Amino acid sequence: MSELASVSSKSLLSSLVELCKLKITVAVTITTVAGYALGAARIDSAIILPTFGLFLVASGSAALNHWQERDTDARMNRTRERPIPSGRISALQAACFAFFLVISGAMILYFQSGLTASLLSLLAMIWYNGFYTPLKKVSAYAVVPGGLIGSIPPMVGWVAAGRGVLDLEILAFAFFIFLWQVPHFWLLSMFLGQDYEKGGFPCISNLFSEAQMRRIIYSWSVATVISPFLILGATGEFSLVLSLIIAGLGFWLLQKHSVLVRPLAGVVSYKKAFMQINFYALMIMVTLVAHRLMV
Repeated sequence: MSELASVSSKSLLSSLVELCKLKITVAVTITTVAGYALGAARIDSAIILPTFGLFLVASGSAALNHWQERDTDARMNRTRERPIPSGRISALQAACFAFFLVISGAMILYFQSGLTASLLSLLAMIWYNGFYTPLKKVSAYAVVPGGLIGSIPPMVGWVAAGRGVLDLEILAFAFFIFLWQVPHFWLLSMFLGQDYEKGGFPCISNLFSEAQMRRIIYSWSVATVISPFLILGATGEFSLVLSLIIAGLGFWLLQKHSVLVRPLAGVVSYKKAFMQINFYALMIMVTLVAHRLMV
């Protein structure tokens, strides 16, 4: 009997962890740390609690998204084995878990970093679950306003470092994150589009030809590559080495993504292009943070 209870407990714990969409929430947490490091010019123990608070809010938002999309998840091959549609956890359990995480995380941010940081985290959750999630069921363009969600976590880190939410540098950094998310998602939809359609989500690839979609995605990649220079301008500082590294990373991405607009390119690996733009965004963040910590 005790062994069955142990197995059941492990299954429940595994399902709760899966609700948190750890890959996404860890990525969100990384941008929060980046925002703190850029604002404080250091990484120290003071970032632990704000980061944990944001992680909890993001995890709760992800769990709430599982609850919201439980019916569409059941129709898609990629998601039908998720905790709720597979029956491993009830919808009520998922909803209660989600709100517990959101409230806990927001309270940690409030007491550790102040009202602004806490409200920013809740704004991201409301924008994701209250606006973007229902919008993406009716519009293939939902990812554009939805991109604002990823711009908020680095601002939470920046505020936790004692900086102002309207400082030009963090706004420029948030704009970079916003621009990156659009081609990131559209590349994802290019190789998972059929599955999204099964879930009833409108796909932008149905509105344009494949050649048009390639040009659209490449245009957003170009904009993404240009945007880090706005961050450099916002700092009021000039570093030749930093500028060259950012330019080199941008050249690398555009050269890799040139296959999207190259005549007679043949079969394109959208998954590879997806991984490339994610790697580029990570390297830009690492470069900016490393430079700030060294100066």
